[in-house]
Amino acid sequence: MMAPRLPRIGEWYEHLHENDLLRVLDTNLDRETVTVQRLDGNLEEIDLDEWNGMPLESIDPPDDEVDAEDDVQIDELEEPELSLDEEGLSGPEESDEYD
Repeated sequence: MMAPRLPRIGEWYEHLHENDLLRVLDTNLDRETVTVQRLDGNLEEIDLDEWNGMPLESIDPPDDEVDAEDDVQIDELEEPELSLDEEGLSGPEESDEYD
């Protein structure tokens, strides 16, 4: 019987039978789960017993590594430019767009 192996957060693993790459995002020992992100960006929660039964090999991060944050909408990233002038903090030039 193999000794249980705890996944290392941030590490990449290759599933040897499925030729799939997984990155460990989180482990929850209370719930006995491992949260992983597949190379295509999909997230999955795996039971720790299932994890320990998987044929995995620790690997270097792939060249086309994805981040869980890559799914952020562009609107969430756009912030108005602010500047500090004699009158204090000001935002973008006023526009009639919101009148």
